[in-house]
Amino acid sequence: MAPYSLNRIFISKLRLKIFRCLTLVLVSTCIQLKAQNIGIESLTIADGLSQGMIYDIEQTNDGFLWFATKDGLNRYDGYSFKVYTNDPFNPYSIIGNEVTMLFEDSRGNLWIVVPGKGIDVLEKATGRFLHLPLNVDSDQPGKLNVNCFLESPDSTIWIGTEYGLLATRWTIGSQSIAVDSDLRSSATVTLETKGDKPGVESFYTLSLSADRMQLLSFRDDGIYRYNPTTKVLSQVIKTKSYSKGRFSSRGETAWLWTTFNKNDESVMIFENKIVKDFPNWDKKTNAFNTMATDKEGIDIWSSRIGNESGIYSLPDQELFLPGVSLHPTLICTLKDNVTSLEIDHAGNLWVGTGGYGLRKIRLNHQPFDHFLKGNSVRRIFATDSLYMWLGGSALIWQLDDHQNLATPVHDLPRNVVQYYQTRRGGAYMITIDSLHYYLKNSTSPLPPPKHVDFGSHDFTCIIEDRDGNIWSGGFDAGLMRFEIATSMYSFFDISKQFGKTASVYALHLDPEGNLWVGTTNGMAQIKIKGLQFQTGKVQLPDNAITYYQTDPENPTSLRYNFVSSFCDDPHFPDRYIWVSTKGGGLSLLDKTTKTFRHFNAHNSGLPNDVVYAMLPDD
Repeated sequence: MAPYSLNRIFISKLRLKIFRCLTLVLVSTCIQLKAQNIGIESLTIADGLSQGMIYDIEQTNDGFLWFATKDGLNRYDGYSFKVYTNDPFNPYSIIGNEVTMLFEDSRGNLWIVVPGKGIDVLEKATGRFLHLPLNVDSDQPGKLNVNCFLESPDSTIWIGTEYGLLATRWTIGSQSIAVDSDLRSSATVTLETKGDKPGVESFYTLSLSADRMQLLSFRDDGIYRYNPTTKVLSQVIKTKSYSKGRFSSRGETAWLWTTFNKNDESVMIFENKIVKDFPNWDKKTNAFNTMATDKEGIDIWSSRIGNESGIYSLPDQELFLPGVSLHPTLICTLKDNVTSLEIDHAGNLWVGTGGYGLRKIRLNHQPFDHFLKGNSVRRIFATDSLYMWLGGSALIWQLDDHQNLATPVHDLPRNVVQYYQTRRGGAYMITIDSLHYYLKNSTSPLPPPKHVDFGSHDFTCIIEDRDGNIWSGGFDAGLMRFEIATSMYSFFDISKQFGKTASVYALHLDPEGNLWVGTTNGMAQIKIKGLQFQTGKVQLPDNAITYYQTDPENPTSLRYNFVSSFCDDPHFPDRYIWVSTKGGGLSLLDKTTKTFRHFNAHNSGLPNDVVYAMLPDD
């Protein structure tokens, strides 16, 4: 048998172990949590981070998280860090080790600010760094401090610096690879605006106008508009002089910023060319230090409070309502100075600290509505016309999610342990007293349920074949088939090979339509195509069923007889099928040779050999 990798199969037992480990990490790193039930995970140099000072965080479209630190650029894949540092003998290595700002453009390139050195651009496809020393002004080579980035629709990269606005335009195609480590061999760089006073000409933030044709920026003395076509910089509104602020931009109509002037802090909003102050704003507690906005429109920011930092949240629509008293929610308090925030694709908040590494906060905006409080809900089941059924230990409830109303259904069986909805919309259920019920799909009041006495257990499996017939397994190595079209029940006894004490634990249909049966004493393949069925007990012909059990004399036989689940191989489903066992790990069956290859705790790294289920990924 050809070698086969396990890396495409998820094993539920293994994932449970990982989850438990993560849970321990989360519990041990929570710090004075308030207001919401969240978990905080710490990632430091002990986890592979190159330095604890985090200046900036960026998640790129490929899913990687990038961290700008005082000593190296760090890439995190969810498991480990890869650190990029300068190699003086490699012209394509990063130009310096201190990184303060990150930005990803539409081509997938990562722009990196290296103080005193300029800007690097990482071609992620090649792993090469291209260098822009910012010597567009001969009087200030490599000394321009960068405050912000923006990409316009024409792929121009705009860079706000303390001396003015830079524009970088590519001279190579989107699929081309630069042939020189100097970025200017692949792009043109121009200083679009130029002043004489550092800081006064600083562009602190950049945003596109409503028509996406002009740029807006906040500077010390007001808000400005820049027209790239006419190269005219004009002041939109004048404000009193402030030092650098923090901003949340919403295009041309609304900007929010916090400004600092000596010991005074002020939170203001610019909306429709008018600057307004927030009334009743607790400046000490809620002033913005760094900000991020999640995909649900929740603004999140940090505030320094003595020796601690508070992480706050507020819905975006409330934040842009000047004249209204705001009441932010305190997410948590950290005993660290927060330097940067980023919300990843999964909705987790990443917090960079000033010397103590990273904090990953699993945000909880409480998006759930609650039903049946105090009830233990064991199953959830939906049908097209029966709404949703919630099975508890005593009653079945019908949930009308349009009215958010759950009502008990009294004419259905209690103690339901398993549900199944057929492709035609019918409902099939098994109760704890071993009765099987079938409910026809109907928009009218439910007809009396049909039921049949068939011995089954709490983990009884239900499956539907290609013809729409229902199969179920139970005690005493029994199988039941229900033909919906005719309401005919057929019963099969496969105890001849497995013994009367065996229970059917797993059912599976492979791409050829064969039925795979996993029991507590082995497994079988049943070729159901072409078989004739009748009411009552049915004897399967010998040529329709193939049995697999452990043979101590044959190492290629099934390793353990308690079969818990099946999974078609993602790559070769016609030839291979995976088998999980409750005591023998995983086995891979080659259907053409009827031989198994085994993966267990001794040879493959499983935490133990009890595997309940498998799931293929993409």
